[in-house]
Amino acid sequence: MRSLGRALTARLRLIMASVLGIALRKLVYRKLSFHEKIVKKVRELPVYWVVDDAFSSWIRAIQNATIRELSPEVDWIDDETIIQVRRMTAEDLETKGVLPESEHEYEDTLHVIKLPLPIPTDVFAPQFLFIRPDEYGLFKCFGTHKKCILTGNPGISKSCFQWKFILFCYRQDLFNKLWPFVEE
Repeated sequence: MRSLGRALTARLRLIMASVLGIALRKLVYRKLSFHEKIVKKVRELPVYWVVDDAFSSWIRAIQNATIRELSPEVDWIDDETIIQVRRMTAEDLETKGVLPESEHEYEDTLHVIKLPLPIPTDVFAPQFLFIRPDEYGLFKCFGTHKKCILTGNPGISKSCFQWKFILFCYRQDLFNKLWPFVEE
């Protein structure tokens, strides 16, 4: 009977210590700021959640690819070692309506880039990027400021713009080759 009492007492002490430990941990956790709680949770994440193999492969492919310019008559080439660029004009593109007259030559063109590997996300044409001439000014602006925010209505290709920006960050030689403006 006496050993049973000791066992219950020991068990009760263990339960109390456990409850007290949990309460103390909660108390310490509550003292953390919201930012500190987030940082703590992020540090607890396994590394494999942070690294995306498809994205890493895509980056390596665009870094190591050679650039090849194609004329509108030449077909696209299936090759994972080259970035293909085609300058398309309004006549090259199949348009249903009549395009308005533009003041500048560069407004009638569009650069179509075929990437070595598809973009690792759900986009319309995962292996192609379509770059309008006015976007080059945005890239230049983003490159000269420390902090930039791109906002806009839904459906104006903000997500696609990020992939173009990533491409030009890794391949500045491609950006310089396609830059349509003459700087004075």
